[in-house]
Amino acid sequence: MTYETQHYLSVGVLSGNKIKNEKQIGNGYYVAHAEKPYFTLQLWQQPHQAFYVVKNKGNGKYTIFSRIVESDDIPIFQRPVGYGHIHTDMKETLILQFNFPWQRCFLSLYPENKGESLNEQST
Repeated sequence: MTYETQHYLSVGVLSGNKIKNEKQIGNGYYVAHAEKPYFTLQLWQQPHQAFYVVKNKGNGKYTIFSRIVESDDIPIFQRPVGYGHIHTDMKETLILQFNFPWQRCFLSLYPENKGESLNEQST
């Protein structure tokens, strides 16, 4: 699987439309799947557990899942563990809220790089 772009994943304090005391906690990788594009999140604190952020149909919000089932055509996402949205004043950031622990994260929608794959990172 090739990831299209790598994105900055952070925590901090949301004050108005600014993030204060921002600290990077991992990376997000955009997967440009033809039928269902999504982000894969890798938290540095949980290196063996990936999370998947998928845009909901029709309402512009997002759901965070902890499991993906690869199929021939469309990936199937299971075990919802949070949700997300893009604030009207912060269109460059996806605000993510995990259910447990009750933690808010911020995923930059501006890529850090171009065309890096997971296989290239581990070599």
